[in-house]
Amino acid sequence: MRVNSSSLFFHMLATAISGGGGFVAAASRCGDPWREPCLSEADERYNPNANYDIKAQHEFWKSFEGYYECDMRAYDGNGEPMDTMEFEIPDFGAMNFTFSPHKVFNNITIDGTRSISHRYVILPPSPGESFFGLARGFDIYATSTFELDGRVVTLPYQSDESANTSADDGLLDATDDATVSYPVGNDTTFSKNYGNTDRIDFMSVTLTCLDEDCNTTRELASFFKDGNLDLFQGCTNKKLTKEEFVDGINEAYRTFSVAPQARLPVPMEGLSLNGGFPDEDAWCKLDPNCAPNPYSNPTTPVKAGVIAGFTISSVILFLIGVAAGIYIYNKQQTKRYRNVFAARVAQTMSIHVPAKQMDATTLANEFKRIDAQTSAGNTNRRASAVGNITKEGMWEFLSSGEAVEMNRGDFEALWAVMDADGSGYVDFLEFCAFMGQCHDEYDNARNDRLLMAERLSRRFS
Repeated sequence: MRVNSSSLFFHMLATAISGGGGFVAAASRCGDPWREPCLSEADERYNPNANYDIKAQHEFWKSFEGYYECDMRAYDGNGEPMDTMEFEIPDFGAMNFTFSPHKVFNNITIDGTRSISHRYVILPPSPGESFFGLARGFDIYATSTFELDGRVVTLPYQSDESANTSADDGLLDATDDATVSYPVGNDTTFSKNYGNTDRIDFMSVTLTCLDEDCNTTRELASFFKDGNLDLFQGCTNKKLTKEEFVDGINEAYRTFSVAPQARLPVPMEGLSLNGGFPDEDAWCKLDPNCAPNPYSNPTTPVKAGVIAGFTISSVILFLIGVAAGIYIYNKQQTKRYRNVFAARVAQTMSIHVPAKQMDATTLANEFKRIDAQTSAGNTNRRASAVGNITKEGMWEFLSSGEAVEMNRGDFEALWAVMDADGSGYVDFLEFCAFMGQCHDEYDNARNDRLLMAERLSRRFS
C-alpha cells in the first residue's frame, strides 16, 4: 500500500500538537516550558505541596489550643437573663437546672490538620426544683480545608453524653451543615452554623483574644430561630494548666452537687467524653491530608506561541524535505536518462576515444550518424534535412538497439535538457552541449562495450 508522504506528515503534526503523540504529549504537566503556567503559580490552593496544618495557616490557631474555664451567662431574645433551662433526665423526667451562670471547661487540641475539642458543661441545681447538678459532655471534631485561608470546619459528627450516642449513630448525615470557623485578623475567630434542630436555625460564635498570648478570650454566641434572636450567651475564658483544669472540674462537681454516677471522667478516659470517636473514613470526608483534592492542577494547554513555532518549524522542515526529495529524484532521473543515452550512443562504436578526447569532427560525424538513422522514413524532412534531430526521431533512436528501456517520463526530461532553446528539435550545438554533460556515463558505457567485445573475441578465438 502506498502512503502519501505529505498526508502522513501533516497527520503526525496534528497528532503531536493535540497531545496524542510526540514531545508535546510526553510532557503533559503544567509549568513545562511549552505549556501554560500551573494554576498554583497564582492560586496556592492548586499547590500539590501546600501545607494544610491548621497552625500553619493562621497565627490565631498557634495560641488557641489548651485548657479553658469560664462562667457562662445566657439571655433570651429580649435580653432577659435565662436563669433556668429544662433538660430531660433519665429516670427523673424533665427537670430545670440553673443555666445562668453555669460552668464550661474546654480542652482543645490541634494536631496537624485536625482539631479536637472536649467540652464539659456543668449546671448547678435550680433552687426548689432540683437537688443535684447536671454534667453534659460534648466532643467536637474539626479539620482545616483545601481553601488554605485558615478556616476550620467540623466533621459531620458530634456527640453529647446526654444523647447516649455511639461511634455509629453519632454520625450526622453528610448533607448536614457543619460549623465553619474563620479567623478575623490575628486575634478573633467567627464561627457559624445553620442548625438542624428544632431549637435553632442559625448559630454564630465570636471568640476574641484579650491579651497577646490569648490566655484570656471573650466568647459570645447567638442562636436564631425563624429569623429572630432566641438565645444569647457569653463568657470570659481563662486558660488553665492541666492540673488546674482537672481540679476546677472536680470542684464544680462538688459545688453543684453532681452525683458521682452522673459525672464525666476527668481526666478523660479514652479518646472522647462519650465513647464515640470518628474513624479514618469519617475524618477523610473533609481532612485535606486524605480527602479528594478539588484543586488538582489540570492538564494545561500548550502555549499558542509554542504551537505556532512548532508548526512553522515543522512546515519549514517539511518544505526542506520536499525540496531535498525533489533534488534527489531529479539527480537520479538525470543519471538514468544520461545512462540510457550514453549506452545507446556507445552501441554504434563509431567513437573510439574517451568522451573528453572527442574533437568537433568526431562529434559531427556521430551527430550525422544519429541524424541519418532517425531521418530514415521520417515524414518531417524539413527538420531533419538541415541536420537536426527531431523529438520523435530521438525517441525512436533510444527505443531501438540494446539500450536499457527508457520510460516516457525520463525521455521527456532528457528532451527538455537536450532541446535547450525549446525549438522542438536538437541541433548540432545542443547535441555537443549535452554530450559534454555525459562524459562519465559515456565512458562507462563505452568501456562496458569494449570489455564485452573482448570477452566475445576470446570465446570464439
